[in-house]
Amino acid sequence: MLPPSDQPDRRSPEARLRAWWSATARGSTPGEVDVAAATTITGFVGLLVAALQAVLLVLHPPTDGIGPAGWVLAGLAITAGATASWSLVDRGTPLSVDQLLGVTVIGMAEVGLIVALAGGEPERELLLLWLAFGVAISSPTRAFMVLGVAYLTALLPLIGDSPDSREGAQLLIDALLWAALAALVALLFARLRRQRQASREDRVALTELARRDELTGLGNRRALQEVLEEVERAVEEGADPCTIGIFDLTGFKQINDRQGLREGDRCLQLVGQALERTLAAPARAFRWGGDEFVVVLPGRPLAAAAPAVQHVQAALADCCRDSNGRALATRWGVAELGPEISLADALAAADLELLEQKGLEREPGSPGGSPASRARLDSPAKGSAEAETPRPGR
Repeated sequence: MLPPSDQPDRRSPEARLRAWWSATARGSTPGEVDVAAATTITGFVGLLVAALQAVLLVLHPPTDGIGPAGWVLAGLAITAGATASWSLVDRGTPLSVDQLLGVTVIGMAEVGLIVALAGGEPERELLLLWLAFGVAISSPTRAFMVLGVAYLTALLPLIGDSPDSREGAQLLIDALLWAALAALVALLFARLRRQRQASREDRVALTELARRDELTGLGNRRALQEVLEEVERAVEEGADPCTIGIFDLTGFKQINDRQGLREGDRCLQLVGQALERTLAAPARAFRWGGDEFVVVLPGRPLAAAAPAVQHVQAALADCCRDSNGRALATRWGVAELGPEISLADALAAADLELLEQKGLEREPGSPGGSPASRARLDSPAKGSAEAETPRPGR
């Protein structure tokens, strides 16, 4: 099955536009705007506008409005714009979308000032740069606002003049072209943002799959390592110790040898389902490999882990049966991760204890764990029953 970003969109163009509008017209942009990149681009747009203005002023001196004083005012405006734009290019903390739109409006106002001073048509076209950028980061409703500001900025210098029919026609043509450009940019960037959001969701899904055992649905060794490292940090910061239990299924090899690998896989799936039903957060279970599983009990010292371990054992008792109809037993190795016991030492201790059990000859159904661990598990700390992590199976 294709991931969401690769699925063909078979909706009609009208349906796509309606879906896009309904998702964005409430004021939020479609998908998430990359404000860090947008902040940098804002700075480059401002620098480009300032550079073009400096060149155009040579061709169209800013003396049409207030005479020679226009050079001073235009120079200050261009210098201030370039300085502010450069600060955005080198800015460590990105601006929000609202702040970026505010910068866009200020940039348009600065262009309008230069147009009023120089009175030239080329300077007015620089509004297109700010218009395209403002629309690119906006929702449809805000895109109309940006387009309206651009129109207003372009028309303000003409107040008091009486443009002839030719100039009026040119203004109308410009208005239609600007509206078309704004629509195209809005549609393009809305699609790009949706694709970016879909790609992000795909990465999250793939990351989740990379941490999940395909057969049992439990977390795999990578997920186990991440959880244990997080628990270790919490313990180092003062959280209660954590009990780690590693267990395997006694007689599981006989199921594979006598009933086939399919039955063995079914047995492992049933074990995974039983563990998910039995354990409640923050307790979690993982598949270590083969028929070995790991149970992590955060906030539960070893001395208080007996109810949890016994509850898991009871839930697993009837998951699978061998060819003789006998329920599979579990062998356990348990250890505590505490302030003075590192993660590596706790895992090694639990694993060594399980290895010891594998080396002992026991009848099926006999209790697992070394004598020392069984003594600790059979003598839970007072009050541990009230703090029991697992819940009854559904």
